[in-house]
Amino acid sequence: MNASIINTTPEDLDPVNFLLGKVNEDRTDKCLDSEDQPCIRLAKDPNRQLYRLYDRDGKVSLRARSYLRNLYRYHRPTLHLSDKDLALAVDYIAEDAYQGGRERTAAVVKKDGDYNFEAVCVFANSLTRSGAAPGLGNRLLDAVARLTTDDRLRHTLTVESDGATLTLKLRTADLWAVVNSSDIEAQVRADKGTLCKALNYFSRRLDDLGYQFRKVGLEVTVTHRDTGSWTTLVRRDDVFCPDPTVLVRPDGPVPSASALSSGDNMNGGKGLQATDDNCIATDPVVSTPAV
Repeated sequence: MNASIINTTPEDLDPVNFLLGKVNEDRTDKCLDSEDQPCIRLAKDPNRQLYRLYDRDGKVSLRARSYLRNLYRYHRPTLHLSDKDLALAVDYIAEDAYQGGRERTAAVVKKDGDYNFEAVCVFANSLTRSGAAPGLGNRLLDAVARLTTDDRLRHTLTVESDGATLTLKLRTADLWAVVNSSDIEAQVRADKGTLCKALNYFSRRLDDLGYQFRKVGLEVTVTHRDTGSWTTLVRRDDVFCPDPTVLVRPDGPVPSASALSSGDNMNGGKGLQATDDNCIATDPVVSTPAV
């Protein structure tokens, strides 16, 4: 018989109790947010944000699921935490949260509910290197590129000599158009209503999500040039791991320019009004920016 089994206690053999013990050792706070929703605050999170235990459908949130599975896997790398044990552990944590007092702040908007974040991850994951069969992202970029004759406005896609770093530079308006496409939307679980409805807001949201992007292996930087707002997207394939909320399906047929959601609205700015930062804003209804 394995000596490690002989020396274990019943609590060690019970995955739920074992996990709850590690959660306490990890100094994870449990409390309610301002809407009386049970949340956790991770001691190792530099931003000390609240994360809800359950999503809007009453299921275990993907942030909580990811944290608990990673914590369990760290201490028991050869074992898997079942969905049943995970749900039971979350229920116990929620009970503790109701005993832990109420925070006056609401939990942060969960990245698994942010279309801006998920859509960029889907798009980045669908990019392929030159020489390989064009991915969905490459084909969408080509569709956008066909709409301009100014070489200064065209995107560039390069691969570093190490072969593990892919860098894409494109106008923020083009990125906004691509993530607003029906092909990308079909692969994103978040409500599209969370997509920023003005280009300047989208640009700022990308900056806000920088920390979240870096956690999945992406560097997203927004800069301003004479030709407008540009975004640099760096995918580090040695660490890139799309968030579990992102659903990536096999690439579909080659999209045409009209395949971009509201692509026929790419009419050089018709119906759009200027805002600050030389960006454009739309009506409350989400539409694709002019290219």
